[in-house]
Amino acid sequence: MFKALMEWMTGVKPRSPKWPATRKAHLIKNPTCAACGTKTNLEVHHCMPFHCPEGEELELVESNLITLCESSGHNCHLIFGHLLSWKSYNPDVRSDAAIYLNKVENRSIC
Repeated sequence: MFKALMEWMTGVKPRSPKWPATRKAHLIKNPTCAACGTKTNLEVHHCMPFHCPEGEELELVESNLITLCESSGHNCHLIFGHLLSWKSYNPDVRSDAAIYLNKVENRSIC
């Protein structure tokens, strides 16, 4: 009942108590940013936000997670995951990140 009350008061769905273990397991399997390949300042992003009605059951689902960085100078989590607004989400985050990573890995260097 406390969780329901907090959700009603704050408008924010509380995290599952299983989230820390799910996050840790995801980062072990996916230890680099899916967009730029960096291995630092990593976050686990929900492709479909679990606080949206259509994503309520997806908080702990591996297929709904992607690793993105929050590195200074190129915050892939904000850019690819949220399209430069923390209030939005990108339904094409996986394909957009893969396209960008391919460009990074195959860029020409003078």
